[in-house]
Amino acid sequence: MSALHSQAMTHVHAQLLQRLLGCFTPAQRASLQMLMQRLCIEAGGLPELERYKVLLACAGGKDSLQTLAFLRAAQLSFAQEHGATFTLRVATCRQAGISHAAFANVQRACSALFLQDDSRVELLLLDERRVSPLEPLPPLSENARLSQRMNLLVSGHLTGGDERVTFSNGCYLAMAGFYQRAISWAGGVDAVAVADEPRQLRHYLAWGMRAARQARGGEAPRNPLSIELLQALESLSDVYYQQLHGLHNGAGDGRPWRQVPRLPVEFLKLHSVIDGANPDHWHLLMDFLGFQFIGCGSGFTELDGASPVLLAHMRGLRAECLQGRNYRRGVHDYLRVLVPQMRARGMSRTLILRALHAWSGDEALGARRAEANEQADAAFGVTEEQLVCLLYAPFVEHGAALKAFVQRRYPQWLPGLAQLHGALQGQGGTEAAQGWLREVSGLPLVALRRLYHLQRVDLAGRRDLIAVMHASDPRRRQEQGAKLTGPALRDLIADRS
Repeated sequence: MSALHSQAMTHVHAQLLQRLLGCFTPAQRASLQMLMQRLCIEAGGLPELERYKVLLACAGGKDSLQTLAFLRAAQLSFAQEHGATFTLRVATCRQAGISHAAFANVQRACSALFLQDDSRVELLLLDERRVSPLEPLPPLSENARLSQRMNLLVSGHLTGGDERVTFSNGCYLAMAGFYQRAISWAGGVDAVAVADEPRQLRHYLAWGMRAARQARGGEAPRNPLSIELLQALESLSDVYYQQLHGLHNGAGDGRPWRQVPRLPVEFLKLHSVIDGANPDHWHLLMDFLGFQFIGCGSGFTELDGASPVLLAHMRGLRAECLQGRNYRRGVHDYLRVLVPQMRARGMSRTLILRALHAWSGDEALGARRAEANEQADAAFGVTEEQLVCLLYAPFVEHGAALKAFVQRRYPQWLPGLAQLHGALQGQGGTEAAQGWLREVSGLPLVALRRLYHLQRVDLAGRRDLIAVMHASDPRRRQEQGAKLTGPALRDLIADRS
């Protein structure tokens, strides 16, 4: 970098800092000074600051973008006042939990904060196997889509499309692996900035500690917010998916990103830093960052897992197809649950009404339904027809609900019911029957035949999935029972609300 260019960028960064500070309330500016003091202490003093690296996971949610702005303000303030500053690593996870619209929020914020051309900033995109620069969101690889589709559909069929399991489980488990990779890549980091609000963070950590404790036969990591917990959850994830599919799905295969993070790594809970603004003042910073409100999901954090649009869509489909009500009533059931959560997170009445307006009226409802189907196709490669199919769960328990499903949705196949059962039993079945089963479910025959011999998991009755797996395959009982106890897997699929 030439001296002239360096001088120009110093001027640009000084202007950027002034604009950022103008978006903060006095309370937030005071919090920024406290954040800088803490970073300086954690780094070991100003002389060590240039060797200090902070990670922020950013998936386009309100909290993570606000935290990104505060960390950038701290970084630029250190540079302006002391001539040295820390390195900021911003990582985004390429998985089903982030939509193209949310990813566009990340990109606009990075541009507004002039992060792309700053050598003190690392912008990373992580998927299951790679770490790459943060660039326009590429399409999911066919292998990644196949893996995510299998996870969604198999767990969905086992639980009758319980939204918490069908969509949230994969996101919850993937979060641990994502953090471990983002922390350990290229020499690691010294600190992890945690943007999530305390209630949601406690919720996730309590679930993680409970799962880790039961998986280890009562032993749990000493610190709930720690590398040890992330490693325990990633190991738990490997076993969970092996049990879920009855095969090895590629996890634990020596992927190059499986590195042990350098220790110690400090976790910095920063929600209190960004929580000093009046909710109606919130829009000043978010407008500057180019944040666009996306339906009812934009006020939520990265730990929420699944897209609220998809969760609302599943409630609508359940009402329409199984409960004799219409799609709108099911969606409204979900929104009634969502509103108290928005209030608990400090969203203003104006923002809540704005979120709900995205679902009001026939035209808006149709647009959200189409958006949900686009998300399901882009992330998982599944259609609305296949989502409806898993709500009926027609293949488990030797096809106990298959006749009712066919009678209700595909009466033309009633004469061929025996052919469908034959195909599921592995005893033939016509090519037409096999092809229809694959098309309507989105699953290969080998997965459908496995489901056929499994029992449906009744979450209300707290039955655990591990017992179902063991009953269907006694040979795995001793091998897998030593790795993961029933209650641990039960907690992975149970209601975490």
